[in-house]
Amino acid sequence: MHVMDADHFFFPKKITKLLKKTEVLCIEIKDLGNKSLDANQLFDSNKLLNENCSSSQWDRLTTWAEKTLLMNAEQFEANFNHAKPFLVLQFIMSASLPAVHKSHEIELEKLAHLNEIQVLQLESVEAQLQLFDTIPYKGQMDMIFNELKNNKTGKEDFEKMQNTYSKQSLDSLCLLTDDKLFEAYRDVFLDDRNMKWIPKMETMMKDQKVFFAFGAKGIFVLCNLF
Repeated sequence: MHVMDADHFFFPKKITKLLKKTEVLCIEIKDLGNKSLDANQLFDSNKLLNENCSSSQWDRLTTWAEKTLLMNAEQFEANFNHAKPFLVLQFIMSASLPAVHKSHEIELEKLAHLNEIQVLQLESVEAQLQLFDTIPYKGQMDMIFNELKNNKTGKEDFEKMQNTYSKQSLDSLCLLTDDKLFEAYRDVFLDDRNMKWIPKMETMMKDQKVFFAFGAKGIFVLCNLF
């Protein structure tokens, strides 16, 4: 998991020992907490959210915005109507996260810097965001409304997920996170990305000891950016 409740953060001592024996830490994206994004990566002036959903769906979205973002319908439309769907999706998903959380990547980076271990990354924020550009707009909107539909159980699902992760049961974790929407874009979020990582990993491992750390599942939450 990329993020866990601070009170339940799971970080085995074995990880610390193994990291200290390596020369390089490689994670998906390094220095995530200090990244900044270009507005063009988040907004599309040629598309409108409310033109890609029904009136009832738009009402659901603006009702969510009023409760969560404290914006009325007019304010939400003015600020988010040109937003790319994934931006809205991240705000919706972040509501399921604990108020105080910790990131494995950030904690690993702190440990690496403390021990003067080089930090590398497998891909960039830009590359991750571009994944959504390969998904049809309707598919992205479906993700938004699927998340809104399940938002009430989101916190419960998150707690189940982190409890399962703490037990280190990867098979159970995969069963918890599998859903039809993810499977529809499994190649985008997981398979194709992993295939691109392999040659990079092979090159990194040729002449140095590398500790690789990345999510157990392909879907990610850029909560440190928003």
